[in-house]
Amino acid sequence: MCDIFLPCVVGKTKWNKEVYHKDLSNIASATDEAWVLLVLENSWELWNQMADYDKRDERLAKEDRKRTKWTSSATAAARYEGWGDYGIHAYNEFVRKVREDRSTNGKTFDALFLDHKKKEREAKSGGKKRRRDETDYGQRVVVIEHDMSFLGADWGECEVEHNVNV
Repeated sequence: MCDIFLPCVVGKTKWNKEVYHKDLSNIASATDEAWVLLVLENSWELWNQMADYDKRDERLAKEDRKRTKWTSSATAAARYEGWGDYGIHAYNEFVRKVREDRSTNGKTFDALFLDHKKKEREAKSGGKKRRRDETDYGQRVVVIEHDMSFLGADWGECEVEHNVNV
């Protein structure tokens, strides 16, 4: 779940930037984790059925598809109905359970997962550290001009300084 689904919710750029350096609980919020669990449980039966048909190289007819647990079927008339009350209740329950689990086991899991990711990274690199980690390039200031005139007269055009690693 953490390696495959959470990056999709958190954002791959943020995930790849932080997963080797930060605790998981500082990368993904409890609501992010609850969302992943909700989506997985909602569609699990359908996805398993689809995978089973795919393995057999058969086509699954639309009318034979299993329904998702809390969202509407894929029929055109019901396509945009969204989550029902039971789905919203399930999400809230997942949030509660994730928060409870994080308060009980969070620090231990964070440490184990971070260690796992560091070992995975080391195995991929053959034990060599990335050059970027070994070299101190320093920082320089880059000025980027922003046209903020659409925000009104007070903003106009302004310059914003950004510290950039080079």
